[in-house]
Amino acid sequence: MLKINGSVENQYVGKTIAQLLNDKNAALENIVVEHNGKILQRECFVDTFIHNDDQIEIISFVGGG
Repeated sequence: MLKINGSVENQYVGKTIAQLLNDKNAALENIVVEHNGKILQRECFVDTFIHNDDQIEIISFVGGG
């Protein structure tokens, strides 16, 4: 059971992190991705495939004033 930000989203199994982020229109310059408890470097997004039991957190940084 794949979980992304706490929600089950099995349609991404077999895709890469880069494909997931593209599908979600994530602003790459403002996010960090945690994959199974480890922070991924941006250059790993295209080589990291999503598996059935993965846990992924996409964390966005927002500035304000």
